[in-house]
Amino acid sequence: MPEKQWPAVGSGGRGNGAGERTSQPIYTTNTAPRQVVRVGERVVGTIFGDILSKAIVGSRHLLRRPPAICWAVSAIEEARRAGVHLLRVADSESGKTYSVSLADFQRYAFEIEHSGFERQLACPLHRWQTVRLGEPEMQQLAFWGMS
Repeated sequence: MPEKQWPAVGSGGRGNGAGERTSQPIYTTNTAPRQVVRVGERVVGTIFGDILSKAIVGSRHLLRRPPAICWAVSAIEEARRAGVHLLRVADSESGKTYSVSLADFQRYAFEIEHSGFERQLACPLHRWQTVRLGEPEMQQLAFWGMS
């Protein structure tokens, strides 16, 4: 969630000249550093906070039988060591964003090996939550420890 910041007073029209802040806040995004995840020389994802994400083209990168999303085993291990709790995959072709907790990914994933590629873990698509570009993201509300 963006962090609310107030503009600097009296600089470049950002204040009202009387040393008071204006009533309009400036919103900034989280400034946590991003960590690039590589397998060999290839970038396979980015860690930002507790989220490991990557962008794919569905027709080329989704496993077809069974329908699943794959991550390199070494990328998942690196994410776990970095404290990641959520995996997020954006499909530029369909406009869908897939999300799953790291715990669920590890629980339901199975290992696959393709010649020419590193060892990978594939998690079936039905285990991922899906949001289409432009749709609001749904979240379960928790009330005092109940979910």
